[in-house]
Amino acid sequence: MQALVEGYKRVVEWNKKANSKNEKVFTDAWWDQLQLQSTLIEEEGIETAESAALKEQVNILKESLDVAIVLFKQLDILAEAGYDVEGALEAV
Repeated sequence: MQALVEGYKRVVEWNKKANSKNEKVFTDAWWDQLQLQSTLIEEEGIETAESAALKEQVNILKESLDVAIVLFKQLDILAEAGYDVEGALEAV
């Protein structure tokens, strides 16, 4: 689990350097941002499933990591709202 937490932290730091901002917590824009992230997670999940169905040995890892990266952004949005994301990751 420690590697997962470290990966999450690296994505959060990269997003900060890229000036990726989260919306103000619990506003309509914030909920819209979460909905968009959820849609992106779903899309990346579909691409991962398609890669698995096609037995694409090279592409399956890339698609799986895309899911993780988009999910980490969503977790960052939740962490900024006060959710204990790191604690939850470590508890899993």
